[in-house]
Amino acid sequence: SSIATREKNGRPSLLKNDWAGVADVPCTDPVLSHYPSLVLPSNENLVSCHSYLASVNLKNRIPNWVAEKLTYASVNGPADRAKSSFRVDPRVPRFFTATNEDYRGSGYSRGHMAAAGAHKDTQEAMDQTFWLSGNILPQEMSNNGSDWLRLEHLSRHLTRYYEDVYCVSGPLFLPQPSIRPPKRFVRHEVVGEGHVAVPTHLFKIIMAVRPRDAVMEEESSSGNTARGQHQQGTDIPAVCFGVFVMPNGPLYDDRHPKDFQVPL
Repeated sequence: SSIATREKNGRPSLLKNDWAGVADVPCTDPVLSHYPSLVLPSNENLVSCHSYLASVNLKNRIPNWVAEKLTYASVNGPADRAKSSFRVDPRVPRFFTATNEDYRGSGYSRGHMAAAGAHKDTQEAMDQTFWLSGNILPQEMSNNGSDWLRLEHLSRHLTRYYEDVYCVSGPLFLPQPSIRPPKRFVRHEVVGEGHVAVPTHLFKIIMAVRPRDAVMEEESSSGNTARGQHQQGTDIPAVCFGVFVMPNGPLYDDRHPKDFQVPL
């Protein structure tokens, strides 16, 4: 696998101090259900729904970050993507939200941070992933349909082995080399009348916890053995963790997801 793994006794201090005790215990709190820590990346303009928790940048009209929890049930539900459509985010003040008109003719796709295919447990959950500003940003089309899609598939695939897969995704605005080194500048495009910001890069953090074989053993002792039975005998790390950063642009060579992996 291209994703880094950590045993429970060998987790980095960030995982041990901030996430371990929360991520290992199921929680129904509306915030913790999407993010495995009491400390969020930021508290700017938080919006929450069944599918994800997000921080919205009102100036850029895109999310700062989007946190979600994937489960085997959420990625294998009955929801139909054909019944969903992109719409103005009802949680964001109308003056600050992106619209479909902003994207029309821009050359960019409306890129999901919390993927629609990860929230198929109900139609409402999938529909919420199509809300602009809270979960959508301008994404280069080939990136959206190729390299980024691989990371989405990886996170969904992990639900076969882990009870809870947490993802945090969002935009980055990184400095580029200038013609007057050592100076560097942050420049980015905007689209539409709303000047929706186009990020230079995208990031995704994936953390999978509670291996399903361990859960199977717990349920087996209580008399429920059907769930997770196919994982019996496999050696699954206690935590699977990876951080990825990729350019928001076309990549003309065949890249492995590991090529985009960076240290936390």
